[in-house]
Amino acid sequence: MVNSGLPLPSTAGLDSACLPDSVRGAVEARLDMLDVDERAIIDVLAAAGGDVHLGEASQVARAGLHPPIDPLRFAAALNRLLTAGLVEEREVVSAGRRVTGYGFRHPVVRLACYSGLNAAHKQVLHAAYADAVLGHRPDAVDAVVFHLVLADDPRAMTWLRRAAERAAALYANDSADRYYSELIGRLDATDEQAAVADARHDHALILRRLARYDQAEQALRSALERRLRTGTADAAARSLAALAEVVCQSGDPKGARALLDGTTLPSGLLSATARVALHLASSVVDFPLGGYEQMLASAIEAESAARATAGEGDGVPLLLGRALGNRSLALAMLDRTSEAHQVGHQALEHAESVADIGLLTTVLSMLSEFALRAGRYDEARVYRGRSLDLAERAGDPTHIAFERGNLARLDLVTGNLEEAHEGALAAVELVRPFGNPWCLVYCLVHLARVALKRADLDAAESALRESESFALRSGDIQALESVDRITRELDQARAADGRL
Repeated sequence: MVNSGLPLPSTAGLDSACLPDSVRGAVEARLDMLDVDERAIIDVLAAAGGDVHLGEASQVARAGLHPPIDPLRFAAALNRLLTAGLVEEREVVSAGRRVTGYGFRHPVVRLACYSGLNAAHKQVLHAAYADAVLGHRPDAVDAVVFHLVLADDPRAMTWLRRAAERAAALYANDSADRYYSELIGRLDATDEQAAVADARHDHALILRRLARYDQAEQALRSALERRLRTGTADAAARSLAALAEVVCQSGDPKGARALLDGTTLPSGLLSATARVALHLASSVVDFPLGGYEQMLASAIEAESAARATAGEGDGVPLLLGRALGNRSLALAMLDRTSEAHQVGHQALEHAESVADIGLLTTVLSMLSEFALRAGRYDEARVYRGRSLDLAERAGDPTHIAFERGNLARLDLVTGNLEEAHEGALAAVELVRPFGNPWCLVYCLVHLARVALKRADLDAAESALRESESFALRSGDIQALESVDRITRELDQARAADGRL
């Protein structure tokens, strides 16, 4: 059955380059036996990209063919194709309803038919399909984009952005990445500098979810450069904040701090969203650097700005949730435990009302850590289970690894040593392909703890040395403190082993 849309042309299965000549020749020989109307309907069905709604195909036959084929001739020709066994009737879904549709009996026939269309004919058919989809199921954003791109229609850019934003909201990150890449490729050929910067900024947020930090940083630096040169202060501030967070998450909090402190924004008023974003970025960067007082101050500033301008911009509620979470974490790091728990539960309540997967993941992870520190292991496991499930739904491999590593630590504390070992190893293995992101050092620390408990002192030392090297390069004070504690435990274990 057909879903609400289709992938971009690069993955839509319309490429017949690998079709053997013998197969192509056999299909063409059979097509040569068709009459004019039958062959025209074959062209219409081939351009659909998959099984197609009867009403859409009939509309394309009227609007995308010359001469046009009216509904009576369309139905008659279609019936002959069914009898010949080239096409079969199938149930498809259109606008949430099950309706009659049609598709090729053999996919290779569709490929061969589509490859036989010239470029101009393809463009006309895809433009007609875009209009047909808009008329029958206007919410099928993916399908509209699919046909507009292949039609090289000027409307493609508007719909590419809609499709990218929709995919991003659904955490369909790979799809959002493809849509933004296609959009940026088209925008780069124009002189729309502001639109290019906007697209690169938004694409970078998707690349960040995919843990492709180098590409995200490159995209944000490009967006920031354009916005500093020709954009508004507000737009530049938002790109600066996002860039600082990406640089921090890629393992360089010192570089992120230098970026925040050393960038001069254009003159002009900042919106609530931009002000909150800058304060939040500052609090994020201060955490690994051990500046917990500064982190708390920035989080409070972000929260105050968000509350004072509630309703200004769609992003403010989400940013308020992040501010509450960062304030709670800073309080915990300053040993203000009671306040931290109180604010943490406020953050959870707010995150649940906003219903953002990323925010919920972060807040639940933090509350699990609070419960673990307080010795409430069952509560910690419930929170950790929820945060891991949400991280897996969101698809960010670094967050998944971080949650798995923390679950391994919880297993270790509660005596599940083998589960802890498997989980810690899995966390490190998951994140290694992504370079040296923010979570690797913590995953290695968890692995060292588990190895030490298993009396595998060499494995513990190996993990510790790697995590220490990373923490020293990045300036991650919290990670260094953890490494120092476990190193002392390792030295004691080696001393005891020597006495034995």
